Amino acid sequence: PRRVPRVLIVENDFLIGEMLHDMVAELGYAVTKVAHRLPSALNEISKKNFDRALVHIGIDEQKQGNVIADILHAKDIPFAFVTGYGHAMKERHAGIPLLQKPYNSEQLRVVLEAIIGPGGSPNHTASHAA
Repeated sequence: PRRVPRVLIVENDFLIGEMLHDMVAELGYAVTKVAHRLPSALNEISKKNFDRALVHIGIDEQKQGNVIADILHAKDIPFAFVTGYGHAMKERHAGIPLLQKPYNSEQLRVVLEAIIGPGGSPNHTASHAA
């Protein structure tokens, strides 16, 4: 059997992170972690235990989601931005898929399939918030 695709979620808002976690799991992907702050996100990236990532650009006031994006890009790990902005904050990220808030499950599915392919069986979850 094929392995369920693993997704790292980087989202500063706890409730949105939990909602996104549940939606990703319902679509058949495993969520390795929901990282709510930059240090937690960097720690998870160093573990290399995920296949793709969903990154909120505004993880903090300094918009450090762009830093996370640069690290993922350097490591050749595909990801998508999840944001209230209608575009990437930095020109260098213009080609990154963008899931604009508010979004629904179908919009999330389209973005996940674009960066990782179809999910497996629904409700696979590996871990929760940090």
